[in-house]
Amino acid sequence: MDLTDSHVDLLHFRDEVQRSRDLSPFARFDVLRGVLERWLPDGPLRGLPGAGFQLRRAELLTERSGAVVTCVAAAWDAGEHEWLLKETEEFLERFPVDKKSDEQVFRYRLLATIERSLRAAKQLIKERKKTCGAPIDPELAQLFREISRNSHQAGRPRTGTLSQPIPRQLPFPERALHGRSADLASMCRYLAQCRAEGRPALILLTGLAGVGKSALATRLCRMVETEFPDGTLYANLYGFAGEGVAPAEPGQVLRRFLSDMGVRAEVRFPRCAGVAD
Repeated sequence: MDLTDSHVDLLHFRDEVQRSRDLSPFARFDVLRGVLERWLPDGPLRGLPGAGFQLRRAELLTERSGAVVTCVAAAWDAGEHEWLLKETEEFLERFPVDKKSDEQVFRYRLLATIERSLRAAKQLIKERKKTCGAPIDPELAQLFREISRNSHQAGRPRTGTLSQPIPRQLPFPERALHGRSADLASMCRYLAQCRAEGRPALILLTGLAGVGKSALATRLCRMVETEFPDGTLYANLYGFAGEGVAPAEPGQVLRRFLSDMGVRAEVRFPRCAGVAD
């Protein structure tokens, strides 16, 4: 049996989402739409009974919600305003998301509406409040206030906080973490001390490949993610990817980070001879 990653829906989905991060907005939009189309109606782990599988399915749907938001954000960055105006509702009917993601998607639809008509945007807000109430998402709430005061400028550059999605790139944990409570507590104390002293924190994890460094780092970052409202960045440097997979280029990673934070300038970096893991 040839069971490569490309034949496994979930692994293929994750690979495509990861690959899309290094693409232009339009290409990212196209790739994410395509991979979402391949998500089966019942999703991964379909038909498996039990509370454990039910919880895991919920986690996977949250992961899909993140891809939906990223897809819609790419549509905005690519200038696909007609798609946002005409296709967003049907898109969400096919790929339902949680309340937080729904508000993020609605924000891009509202931004596209502003480009066409401020009056139409105000009507859309009125209908939204009637059906969903006041928004929880702070960026959407701020946009509501700007539109009500006629202070939002349609057509302004897409580098402002309202049009640039906050990056949340931490991967979802693939396995449970056991026996690391003391390590996590120690690192959390160190981070708290650095914050109290007003200095940046740097943590280096060392060890052989496969001992769980990435899992530990991801769990720690998820524990403190809410303390970083401006976003979290993540890149796989492919230090232990094996033969046939080259380590990531630092310049390429930095370019993506800058793009994800709304820096649109073209930045060129010299090619590095190697990458230290």
